[in-house]
Amino acid sequence: MQNPAQPPFLDLRVNRDFGEILTLYFVFLKRHFKPFSNIFIQYNGLFMIGLMLCSYLLVSGFSGIINGVGNMQMGVESEEVASSSTLMMVGVLGYVLIVALAAALNFALASAYMNHYQETGGETPTAGTLWRSIRGELGNIILFVLLAMGILLMTFVVGFILALIPIVGTLAYYGLMFFVSAWLGVSLFALISEKKGLGSALGEGWDLVMKSFWTCVGVNFILGILNYILLLLLMTAPGVLIGIYAFHQFETLGQQRMEELDTLIFTVGVGILMIAGLFQQALSQWINGVLYNSLHEKKYNLNTRRKIELIGQPETP
Repeated sequence: MQNPAQPPFLDLRVNRDFGEILTLYFVFLKRHFKPFSNIFIQYNGLFMIGLMLCSYLLVSGFSGIINGVGNMQMGVESEEVASSSTLMMVGVLGYVLIVALAAALNFALASAYMNHYQETGGETPTAGTLWRSIRGELGNIILFVLLAMGILLMTFVVGFILALIPIVGTLAYYGLMFFVSAWLGVSLFALISEKKGLGSALGEGWDLVMKSFWTCVGVNFILGILNYILLLLLMTAPGVLIGIYAFHQFETLGQQRMEELDTLIFTVGVGILMIAGLFQQALSQWINGVLYNSLHEKKYNLNTRRKIELIGQPETP
């Protein structure tokens, strides 16, 4: 039974039109932003530390290249450029690995969070509840993410070729990307919510998305842009402060070297940007969660039938 102190239950399993899907996403995001943020921090602590280390490697490598180039301009031989380039490469590889692992976890957490809310009639899940709901599916989730990375890579290649065609090719590229994003996101919900196998989940996702192609593409397009705007708003304060500092150091003072304080400040700034990107990535799965529930009900009408069957029956005390 729902806690009286909680807001009214948002039934996700309702066949909704385009505008209603957009509205539902923002209402759900507003209500669950804080509790999901707490869960995100609990599960992503190690990833955050790893991203800060990657940020340090990237910034240190970049600053080393700047310092090395500055030394060479003054006629001083330096091997700093080569060693710093290696640091940057290690930082990039570490970042890609962490993002891939974090994506598997966060997409699963976001999916399980929304699924738990729907199945329990509005209960806000805890971190432990989510872990118990996904640990049995971790193998399938990891396989799904690896397969999704391969599909996305092929999509980028096809999209790059399409983008060479003026205007029409660019529009086709973005349409393809938003379709693939919806397909994979809805398929992951099918895998977690219905406990389907990998192939069955992808087939279910394909069927649901293809039957409402333009709705899925449009919802991912609009809400994807708005999610990025949210990310930019979160980054406004640190971005402005770091920008002012950089302008003061490199323009006003004409500085050609990056010192330890510069490296520290830019490391924190880039690290915060990486962590915010992970969080935005997790929230984007809720877009496909709203789509999945609406499209599933549109196809099967299970929730509607259940409500009809309950009409006239006495309420359970």
